Amino acid sequence: MPLLSYFSSLTATVNGDFYVIVGTQENEPDRTIFYYYLLNRVAAPLVRSDSADVSRLSGLYDEVKSKIDMRRGDWNTLFTECFAEAMDIRLEETLYHLDSSGVQASLSTEYKFGFILCPTIYQSLEKYESSGMSFSEYFPGIMERINLQDEKNRWEEFWKGR
Repeated sequence: MPLLSYFSSLTATVNGDFYVIVGTQENEPDRTIFYYYLLNRVAAPLVRSDSADVSRLSGLYDEVKSKIDMRRGDWNTLFTECFAEAMDIRLEETLYHLDSSGVQASLSTEYKFGFILCPTIYQSLEKYESSGMSFSEYFPGIMERINLQDEKNRWEEFWKGR
């Protein structure tokens, strides 16, 4: 087995069944590990379906890499993971009554790890819930409202003085 002593989890699909394999941990695995992988499977097809808008924002990947050692394979992967992380935080807030300071702390943590669109996507998810639309209908609007320059400015401001 390859050196996997530093992994938290990975996934495998066997005969159509989806598995989340959790790495060595001192306690029970955090429930967010399971949400994250399932949400990633929801977000990925939507990201692939709106490739023009995803490509329009690809300059953000260079911004992220300029500040942190990014170990995500490419912009599409990072973008998909931003959606999964934002949806995970929204679920934590809704299902487990995460308060606003907990939400902000989670968003800040994910942002610091390079998930540059988490705050913007999170705000869109709040609006989505009251829209009455399906997520696939609402998704293109989320994409259209993301302003590349605003995101670059927020990223630069976040890293000033750090």
